[in-house]
Amino acid sequence: MVIQSLNADKMALRQSARLYFFAPNELFTISPSKSETFQTCGACMGAMSGDPKKLFGPINKFTGQTKVKAIANANGNPKEYGIKPEQRIAMDFVKDIQPILNKNCVACHNGNNAPTGLSFGDKKTYYYNEAYENLMQLQNPQSGWYSHKKYIEERGALAIKSYLIEKVYGKELKAPRKLSGDTPHPSMELIKKYNLNITPLNQKEKLTLVRWVDMGAAFMGGE
Repeated sequence: MVIQSLNADKMALRQSARLYFFAPNELFTISPSKSETFQTCGACMGAMSGDPKKLFGPINKFTGQTKVKAIANANGNPKEYGIKPEQRIAMDFVKDIQPILNKNCVACHNGNNAPTGLSFGDKKTYYYNEAYENLMQLQNPQSGWYSHKKYIEERGALAIKSYLIEKVYGKELKAPRKLSGDTPHPSMELIKKYNLNITPLNQKEKLTLVRWVDMGAAFMGGE
């Protein structure tokens, strides 16, 4: 299970995939941070004080399965979300992201002379394709540090820490690199200057990029 807390732009602020296991009636003796309790536990468990406005209150011990069962009995079992398996979304680079790059980016970012050497062509490579492998470049190629990508925060699955997202939104977020150059990219000024037959990314396209990164920046080959 992954729980995401989103900002106003619907970008994940953090990813929580922590699982806790308890025996019946076992005391929960781990004390999560206040932010973790608020973002991870509070939405379902509520405030320890019972006041929904005080989710940052003192962290107390509580029992595992017994406490959850008591809450369910008191408030009624939670309603089913009704999301069928076929309605669950998954993001794929080839199916969801490459069409955006083809429409808005490859007019400039294509081939050996692409700006900053970042080509978004869809030519297949041994493992993925040209655009995906270029977006997955390491910040320092010699370091072998695969958790430090130049354009995408893929390991942490956080668009808000990805330079690519800062460029298309045109604002500083939490990427390590300082935002520079044309923003939001591609801007109308840039398009007019070079007489390009493209348009700036719309909100739906930007959000698709965000969703793709926040869901792990997967490459499934369009399948």
